[in-house]
Amino acid sequence: MPIYVVQCRLNNPGQNAAAIDATLRTLDDCLNPFPGTWIVQGATTAKMLRNVVVEHLGTDDGLLITRAGNEAGWEHLDREIEAWLTDRFTREESTDITR
Repeated sequence: MPIYVVQCRLNNPGQNAAAIDATLRTLDDCLNPFPGTWIVQGATTAKMLRNVVVEHLGTDDGLLITRAGNEAGWEHLDREIEAWLTDRFTREESTDITR
């Protein structure tokens, strides 16, 4: 199933984020790794996600939804978040040449 990254710039994050989180969690498999960012896996489309999230946005809030690929990179996240990502993506290890 496809994976989408939903990012919101919320001017009233306390109220709007809770409503968005509750809505996205009813749809499919959902992760909220950072404030204003959700990763959703399920039988959905960017348009469908936009339609359910936009109801909870204020007039000055921003929304970006993108379909994710097969690989991802991350560092220093909670174990639960890393486990969720590991189950769904091929991890691209750091190639920091300064080490």
